[in-house]
Amino acid sequence: MTFVEGLSKEEFLEDRRTQQAVVMSLIIIGEVSTKIMDQHPDFAARHSHIPCTECIT
Repeated sequence: MTFVEGLSKEEFLEDRRTQQAVVMSLIIIGEVSTKIMDQHPDFAARHSHIPCTECIT
């Protein structure tokens, strides 16, 4: 993720804007994973090695 590239853990923890960007990205990943599993179960089955359910839990 380019949001955190070059940041130390301490810098990340002090940067609320970057934290929010990372959180929003994770939320989007979860929403897309859910849509893939719900709307395209055949795709999810063909790519079962990708842990989509772990992305949303």
